[in-house]
Amino acid sequence: MRLVLWHTLECPGELVQLESTAGSNVKKIEALAAAQKAGKVTAAVPAPTLLIEILALIHGDILTGGSDAAAVAIDDAALAAAVEKLAAP
Repeated sequence: MRLVLWHTLECPGELVQLESTAGSNVKKIEALAAAQKAGKVTAAVPAPTLLIEILALIHGDILTGGSDAAAVAIDDAALAAAVEKLAAP
């Protein structure tokens, strides 16, 4: 994870242009857009923006997570709740 973050600082935008990353993001954005259309997640923000916001929460959680298993489980529950609030219709 640290290497990915360092690479992102050194070469911003390069990783998201990789075929595997770009393809994965397109699928996620399409899934979010379909869920928005179905009223399952918020349509208050465009699907690409919602994906960025969700990924920011996840990456932030990874970077600040503790090593204690109980603390990580609590963090995971808090992260899930934050994503649910963010995406709620």
